[in-house]
Amino acid sequence: LKGAVSVQNEDEWLCLFRFTEKQSKYYFEKTPDTLYPKTLASAGMKMDLVTDADEISFDFRVFAASSRTFYSVDLYVDGVFCDELYIMNYQNKKSDTVSFALPEGTHRVTVYLPNLMRMDIKNVCLAGASFADPVSSKMKILCLGDSITQGYDAYHSSLSYVNRLSQTLDAEILNQAIGAEVFDA
Repeated sequence: LKGAVSVQNEDEWLCLFRFTEKQSKYYFEKTPDTLYPKTLASAGMKMDLVTDADEISFDFRVFAASSRTFYSVDLYVDGVFCDELYIMNYQNKKSDTVSFALPEGTHRVTVYLPNLMRMDIKNVCLAGASFADPVSSKMKILCLGDSITQGYDAYHSSLSYVNRLSQTLDAEILNQAIGAEVFDA
């Protein structure tokens, strides 16, 4: 998993965070109803691995972390967009499962999580896999900014400019942008 600074276990759910505890506390105290909820979004987070699995699946639960009601989970195989879970009108469900079929053989598999929702995951399964290796990136980039950098209005999380930057430069990114944020030393 890339793009998270911490992963916490909550009743078997992996809760993914892109801000440190100190940063989250700061935003909670400063703007509990506006900026803080946006810090919980999984913007820039992805699973990135090489495997011979024939399917990747996981359970997830989604929580609103922006004013938008859509989100996507995008699948890339060897750098090519292959499939998606796209939800246009977010409904507060307890949990759901996503499953993507993979082509035969060994491939780089990248699954992008939503930019504008918080997504917790569990029960990640690589059906038929004899191995799964993490992918190393050439560099690491910290992205700071406002809504454009967070990925607002990118209907596919993989198509936000930050995720495109990550693809183009083969970079691991940490997206700490927050919609409506301004400079704050």
